[in-house]
Amino acid sequence: MRVGLKELLLGAASALVLVGVLACSLLCIPWHLLPDSEALPAVLGLAAALGAAAAGRARGGVRVAAWLAAVALAALSLAAVGSALGFRVVPNSPYASVTLANVPCDGPLILNVTAIPFHVHVQPWGGEDVSAVIEAPSNLVEEVERGVTISHAVDPSDGTLHLRIQSEYRRPIAIGWLALSPPELTLRVMVPWAGGCRVLRAHVYTVSGDVAVRVDVDRLSVQSVHGSLNLSGDFGVLEAETVSGGVFLSGGVLRGGTVRSTSGDVRGEIRAAGALGPAGAGGTLHLSTTSGDIEVEISRGEDVHLEIYAGTTGGRATLMEAGGGSGGGLDVAVISEGEVRGSVGPPGGREFRLVAETTSGDVTIRYAGVWRAG
Repeated sequence: MRVGLKELLLGAASALVLVGVLACSLLCIPWHLLPDSEALPAVLGLAAALGAAAAGRARGGVRVAAWLAAVALAALSLAAVGSALGFRVVPNSPYASVTLANVPCDGPLILNVTAIPFHVHVQPWGGEDVSAVIEAPSNLVEEVERGVTISHAVDPSDGTLHLRIQSEYRRPIAIGWLALSPPELTLRVMVPWAGGCRVLRAHVYTVSGDVAVRVDVDRLSVQSVHGSLNLSGDFGVLEAETVSGGVFLSGGVLRGGTVRSTSGDVRGEIRAAGALGPAGAGGTLHLSTTSGDIEVEISRGEDVHLEIYAGTTGGRATLMEAGGGSGGGLDVAVISEGEVRGSVGPPGGREFRLVAETTSGDVTIRYAGVWRAG
């Protein structure tokens, strides 16, 4: 089958029309203001199919015109689909920050954050209230602010503040010099470090953002789909999960939990803080990743009996004392290249177990000795 000059010219013209119509429709047509805009993709797609059918039956210039019309309608349909999904093109703009709310807090706090397109930072500050602040391009700040809802109430039975921050705002596409990229949107939740405000429970969920938590939480649950997790503080129970991102953990864990990544590394410095719990109390902290490495350093409370297990399917498992030395009392049993166990601490002490497993990566655990509060 030979392709003639006319067909090549027709293909090139169709491609140019497709790109031009798509760009112009995104930039110039206010899709969200059109009535019944959600039905437009189907209507335009049907018109494009009819145009293509007409092009198949026509000849000469009519055929070329029909093909170009079909391509243009298909491009408009794609633009309408993008608009229906919440995407649009805006120019780049300098960033600005806006305070959404200041909520008084002088006691226990339960925090629930659902911020679909945001990076979320939960961090301490010297103010008296819990403050929610957004950072976004200045030409989007007001729109983002309208898309976030904040509700709070105090439980009269125990004085617990229930604070919920929720957003379903969808990021547009920022147009730069020969590049399109979604703008970075950040939500900062500032928790007073003094004055009695303390976080009992916190749940943070985002789809396309990183999460950073730098406050103490008795029970923390963090989820991100496309983002990394950076967790620093003392946690009673920790549940953290990300699909495509790494995890860094720095702090104490009292009763255990789960830290999981699908395609990322797990790293950090962990204190097995079992000394804070009642006699005989213990827990298990499970670190896992599918395609990544695990590399952590762990220390224990003075009266904590620490059990460690490291396993990998397609890599090497290593358990050692920090600095490669000895003398800390760590008892290591090498089962195979990809599996190792160890224990240290008084046998009758509070039990704490660290389990670290990966499918295609290395696991390296370093024991850093006894951690003493203060």
